[in-house]
Amino acid sequence: MPVGMDGRVRQPDGPIGYLRLTSFSSNAAAEMREAIQELEAAGASSFILDLRNNPGGLVCSSIDIARLWLDGSPVVFNVSGREPDEIQSQLVDAPGSALTHRPLAVLVNSGSASAAEILSGALHDNHRAVILGDTNTYGKGKIQSVFELQGGSALFVTVARYQTPNGTEIDRIGIVPDHSCVLPGAPASDDDEGSDSSSFMAGLPMVPGSEVALLESLM
Repeated sequence: MPVGMDGRVRQPDGPIGYLRLTSFSSNAAAEMREAIQELEAAGASSFILDLRNNPGGLVCSSIDIARLWLDGSPVVFNVSGREPDEIQSQLVDAPGSALTHRPLAVLVNSGSASAAEILSGALHDNHRAVILGDTNTYGKGKIQSVFELQGGSALFVTVARYQTPNGTEIDRIGIVPDHSCVLPGAPASDDDEGSDSSSFMAGLPMVPGSEVALLESLM
């Protein structure tokens, strides 16, 4: 099941709804809808969407999930062609109201890629969520055509790239978190020294029990 959820960690205003999305499969949006509704009914005062180490999947699934959090028919992502003025915007297919308007934070790391980056960018640029993480996301934003060659080889040609709704390139850059988010006692990464992302520290380990510790840290 691509969607996991938890609402046990509490704060004064009520429980925090925790949702972890592991892949963008064909049924991810339906499971996400069910999880949001269940946590909303349980009195969730805010939500955390965990996209750490999510490698992506179906782009159409990212559009369907964005629809669950956004009102109207906003831009989910842009596609830039080989020419500078070739920009096409992908909007939410079925305009409507979001399932919830409660505060939302999205967790990412360097393993968040492709559709996970598209969804993160859509929620961020539409002012629906704040992005938390220890570093930029993976940076996978190419749209490629594959041409089969003789001998069983193939040629991959980049024909376009994904951008966030505000026009930020995803490929090789990734989504830049709004704030660093680390678990208590997590050491700084040596790779971050001297880089633009030096303010981000290594953290958010994917280990048993880390979700509860992370939620308590965020509170």
